[in-house]
Amino acid sequence: MMKQEGIYSVAQLAAYLKSEAYHLTYRQGSNDAYYNPRNRQYIFIPIFHERLLSKEEIIELFTESKATDLPPELEYHRFTLYLHAR
Repeated sequence: MMKQEGIYSVAQLAAYLKSEAYHLTYRQGSNDAYYNPRNRQYIFIPIFHERLLSKEEIIELFTESKATDLPPELEYHRFTLYLHAR
């Protein structure tokens, strides 16, 4: 897959969440719920791992969930650092 700046797959986001100790717990509609045990909150991401998400969509997911350890913009940057380090 050709990499575009600011475009990421749901699979990449799911891998990042797992690396940060989030737990996939259940499915609600067309979303998977990842649980953050540090703050006891959930983030919901689409179940379609081949789907692509923009930077804005990822930040929106982080904002809506309140499950991230950092503010949404910083969490997004940690996500991109995770991808570059792989």
